Amino acid sequence: MLGEAGACLALDLPKSACAGGFWTPATALGNRLLVRLQAHAGMRIELLAA
Repeated sequence: MLGEAGACLALDLPKSACAGGFWTPATALGNRLLVRLQAHAGMRIELLAA
């Protein structure tokens, strides 16, 4: 997951998307990271309703 997050940050995120400050991975990468994890890391992510 760490490697895919780094690749997402380097390859999928435009430089203008996060203009300075402190960003959490979920806030900065959002759905881009979810798509990358599903495509390259073999992960499956689902939203379960309560």
